[in-house]
Amino acid sequence: FEKKYYSSREKFFYVGNPSLERLEPLLNASQNERKNLPFEGEYFVIFLGSRINEIKKHIKVFEKAIPLAVKEFETPAVVLTFKAFEPIIGNLKKFSQLVYIDENLNQGYEIIKNARFGWIKSGTTAFESAILNLPHLTFYRLSKLSYLIAKRWIKVPYIHLANLILNEKIVPELLQNDLNPLQLLDKTYYLLEQTDYLKERFHLLREVLRPPKKVKTSEFVVQLLESIN
Repeated sequence: FEKKYYSSREKFFYVGNPSLERLEPLLNASQNERKNLPFEGEYFVIFLGSRINEIKKHIKVFEKAIPLAVKEFETPAVVLTFKAFEPIIGNLKKFSQLVYIDENLNQGYEIIKNARFGWIKSGTTAFESAILNLPHLTFYRLSKLSYLIAKRWIKVPYIHLANLILNEKIVPELLQNDLNPLQLLDKTYYLLEQTDYLKERFHLLREVLRPPKKVKTSEFVVQLLESIN
């Protein structure tokens, strides 16, 4: 959908999406790869963010919400994070398992792929979670001033890339004050009730992301240069 933002005099060619190309082989891999996970049985996955300011804005809500969800859904929690954030999120160890994705990124993707459901901060990881077929909700909090500025100037109907690409609110979005323990539990019931539907839409997302003709970007550039010469 980016084409409309550029001059009609330019030529545009869609050659694929790197997230799809990188993650689809993992999605299609045998479930036997679950043996690489550091735990057994069902679990749900949480990703609070990759920046310290994001973690600080989200942590208090999840310190309350995670133990409620563990009890309500009778499912252990796994938090994907970075080693540097341990001083901030250390309290989460009381009721969840921490996995440091900076130590093993591929294991992080395996955890997302095999989770029962997820609470994933808005951004690239949420988009990757959709590609990996994870029923999940997304969330984000800004400062009050930043939110007012964003609300005034940024005119998009959704924040999740899958919702934007398909122009449909498939993944629940919890923003600002809507991000609270009760809403997290409520939207999780939706994820569990609509798991099959969500996976159908994620399948459509993967189809939409495929280029009309499979070609490597490097090969395409060579062909383009040869046509100019």
